[in-house]
Amino acid sequence: MKFTHLIILKNVLLISLNEKIGEVFMLDLMYQMIYTNYNETE
Repeated sequence: MKFTHLIILKNVLLISLNEKIGEVFMLDLMYQMIYTNYNETE
């Protein structure tokens, strides 16, 4: 019983961590796209 609870907790932590990494990655990607577009117009 204890082990399954730990596994579920670990999975929840991994999922939330992946979402945070995904958000940061998406923001970085958007920033890079905006930056390159801005440089091309100059």
